[in-house]
Amino acid sequence: MIWLHRAIALTLIVTIWQIGVWAALVPERFLPAPWTVIQALARILTSPDDMRAVAMTLLRALAGFALTVPLGIALGALAAFVPQVERALRPWTELLRPLPPAAIIPISIFTIGFGLKLYLFIITFAAIWPVYFNTLAAFAGTNDVLMRTGHAFGCSRTALVREIVLPHALPQIFIGIRIAASVALIGSVVTDIFAGQTGLGYLLFERAFALRVPDVFALTLICGLNGMLFNQMVLLLRRLVIGWHDQMMAEAAA
Repeated sequence: MIWLHRAIALTLIVTIWQIGVWAALVPERFLPAPWTVIQALARILTSPDDMRAVAMTLLRALAGFALTVPLGIALGALAAFVPQVERALRPWTELLRPLPPAAIIPISIFTIGFGLKLYLFIITFAAIWPVYFNTLAAFAGTNDVLMRTGHAFGCSRTALVREIVLPHALPQIFIGIRIAASVALIGSVVTDIFAGQTGLGYLLFERAFALRVPDVFALTLICGLNGMLFNQMVLLLRRLVIGWHDQMMAEAAA
């Protein structure tokens, strides 16, 4: 049933889009018809050079995401278990967290240079915050009753973390990981636009200035599809790691 609802929603969006084109609310050279965008999408998907650029953006985003997740979890856990670390990091996190990725690209180019290391830095900088803050909140919010029960049964500190703290924290940590996956892709595309010589963002920038509007719409659609791909990847990882949590929640709701 959910797929039927999604199909209906997609049909409505495309229909409204086509009506807007027929009504000439925006000149057609700036708002191409859906079929024109589909043709542009087909050209891009069958172009080896374009697909190589798309793949490069995905691989950079994936590499940055793979670096961000363990780093964010480690920092969040350290801050949760050592309050002095959290207090020391708090001014810096409040200062740096609001900065958009594009704002730090010029300074990063001056200090790091171009290439993969620039992408990894920008993606990690942009995506680490949801992982860090969700990990910090998850570990700090462990149920005191569970902890006291574990102590009463003689659990060691390691056993408490493994058997109580970590299972309790993982669902919220995965919320941060899921957000970070989208931010990693955004960071990769933004770096393509401002500092790349290839990639999905570079193609968007290049074809926007060439006024190849159908290609711009098609590339934007590919960005969205890549985001869906990343989201499904994280959901699969979540099911593999904490599928038991979803099963327990379903049983409790039944």
